[in-house]
Amino acid sequence: MGLLLWLVVQLGAGSAAYVVYVDVRRAERPLEHFWRSTGFCRADLFDLSKDQEMNLAYISSVPHGGIEQVRIHWLLELVALRLVA
Repeated sequence: MGLLLWLVVQLGAGSAAYVVYVDVRRAERPLEHFWRSTGFCRADLFDLSKDQEMNLAYISSVPHGGIEQVRIHWLLELVALRLVA
C-alpha cells in the first residue's frame, strides 16, 4: 500500500489540489551519498566555547566517512602574527 500525499499549491488568486501516490515498498534506485563537506563559521560569542567543541564533535561523528571536509569561513581571521625582535 502506497503512501497518499495531498499537496495544495497556491496559483495566484486560486488554488489547486494534487493527489500524489508514492510506493514506499521498493526503492527506485540507490540513494548515493551526496553530501561530503560542510561549512564552519566561528561566531565570536562561541569561539572556543563548550558549545563549539560539541558542534565540532557532532560534525566529526557522522558515520561512514560522511563529512570529509570542513570549510572554515573567515579562516584568515584565525591567523595571528607576532613579531619577535
